[in-house]
Amino acid sequence: MKLDMDYKIKPIWDVIGTIPGKEYPSEKVVIGNHRDAWVYGAVDPNSGTASLLETARGLGALVKSGWQPNRTIVLCSWDGEEYGLLGSTEWGEQNAEELAKDAVAYINIDAPVSGTNFSSSAVPSLDRFIMNVTKAVKDPKTGMSVFDTWYAEQNKKAFEKDNTVPDTAVTKLGRLGSGSDFTVFIDHLGVPAFDFGFGGPYGVYHSVLDDFYWMEHWGDPTFEYHATVAKVLGIAAIRLADDAVLPFRYSDYARQISDYIKERQKRAEENSSLKSVDFSPALEACAEFQKVAENVDANVGSIKPGAYAKVNSALMEVERAFVHKAGLPKSPWFKHQIYAPGFYTGYASQPLPGVARATEENDPALLREEVTILTTALKNATLKEQEVLNLIKD
Repeated sequence: MKLDMDYKIKPIWDVIGTIPGKEYPSEKVVIGNHRDAWVYGAVDPNSGTASLLETARGLGALVKSGWQPNRTIVLCSWDGEEYGLLGSTEWGEQNAEELAKDAVAYINIDAPVSGTNFSSSAVPSLDRFIMNVTKAVKDPKTGMSVFDTWYAEQNKKAFEKDNTVPDTAVTKLGRLGSGSDFTVFIDHLGVPAFDFGFGGPYGVYHSVLDDFYWMEHWGDPTFEYHATVAKVLGIAAIRLADDAVLPFRYSDYARQISDYIKERQKRAEENSSLKSVDFSPALEACAEFQKVAENVDANVGSIKPGAYAKVNSALMEVERAFVHKAGLPKSPWFKHQIYAPGFYTGYASQPLPGVARATEENDPALLREEVTILTTALKNATLKEQEVLNLIKD
C-alpha cells in the first residue's frame, strides 16, 4: 500500500453562538458538537450538527417570543475534532480562567444518532438530572418517554413482567474519559459534563459509507431521533440555564467515589508491595463528603431565594475541587482526580486515575502520594458542600 499524505497547516474555525443571560449573565451553560468529519460523516458528527442547529433554531424562536435565559447559553460548533480535539481544546484553554470561574456545565453531542437505543455518560452529580430530562421527551419508537424506554432496555426482565416503570427507577450511565470534545471541560478544567445519544449497529464508522444514504436507510430513516436529540439537548440547556438552584447531586458522586476507593484498596491489598498503603484517610474524607452532600440534598428545597447566587457559586466549585494543578502522573494536562482516560485504556474512563496509575506501576511511594492528593480533593469538595449547607441554614 502506498500512501500520499498532503501535509499542510491550515486554519480551523470554531463557530460560537451566545444567548446572554438576564439574571446571571456571567454563568455559562455550554453545549457543543464538532463539525469536521473523516469523510461525509452523516452520523459522526453531522447527526449532532443537525440536532445542534435545530436546538439553536428552537432557542432562537423562544428568544423572539420574549424569553431570555437566566444564565448565558453558549452554542459551539467545534472544528478540528478528528485531528485531536483541536477546536474545543484550544477554545477551552484560551478561556480557561473564565470557564473555571463561570461555566455551569458542558453538554456534548458527537455522533448522537446511529440507532434507537439511548445512552449517556456523565459525572455522577448529573445522573439524576439526565434521568429527569429524558422523562420529559417521548421516544419515537415506543411512544413511552426516553427514560422509560431506556430503563426498559436496561431491565428487560423486570419491565416485561408487568410493563411498568417504577417511580423509583434509575438507569445506569457511563463515565467520561476522552475521545470527544468534553475532554477539555471535565479532564482539564473540572466543568461538570455529559454526553448522550441514540446508538445502534454502526459498521460504517469513520468510512466513506457514513453518508446520507446510510442514515436514511438504516440509521434514522424518519429523522425522528435527530429531532429527539434536539429536544433532550434543548430541555437540558434550558433547565441548566433557568433552574433557581443548579441540579447537582453530590451525594450520588460521593457514593460512586467510595466504591472506586474500595475497589482500588482491594487491589492494593492483593499486591505484596502495595498492601501497606493506607487508604483510610481517603475513605474517611469520602464518608464526610457523602454525609454533608446528603444533608444538602435533604434540605435543598428550603434554600431562600436571596441565597441562590451564593449557593450556585459554591455548587459550581465542588467539581473544581477535584482538579489538581500539577495534573496526573505522566499526564499533567489531565488534572481531574476522579475521571480521566486511562494510561492504557484509550478513550475509556479510568476512575481515580492517579491512584490507578500508581497501582498499575506497582509504586507504593507514588500510590501514597496519589491517595493523599485524592484525600485533599475530597476534603476541598466537602468544604464547598458545607458552604452550601451553611447558606441553607442561615
